[in-house]
Amino acid sequence: MYLSAPNKVAPPDMSSLAPAPGGASEDTSASSVRHVVLLQLKDEIPEDVLNNFVAAAKELPSKIPQIMSYSVGLDLGLKSATPNHPIAITGLFKDKYDYEVRWDPFV
Repeated sequence: MYLSAPNKVAPPDMSSLAPAPGGASEDTSASSVRHVVLLQLKDEIPEDVLNNFVAAAKELPSKIPQIMSYSVGLDLGLKSATPNHPIAITGLFKDKYDYEVRWDPFV
């Protein structure tokens, strides 16, 4: 497995993240749920493995209809006071129910 325990938790550079094509317009109402995943990885992961992961992750909105807005991307390597996470993923769901139903296809 390529994942490692992070030594420090630092916010990723989100400027490289763009909405998934075909996603619904972003609704940030009080009931909406934004799910954020920051992946800390081992340094020796080959770039092609990272790119393949990002490509596969970008397919999730086509498989999970409850996702209203979705972004995934690699860190741009910009200067930062703390190290960034190499991969960041965000998903916006209409409400708690839509977020939870994605875990159980039988709900």
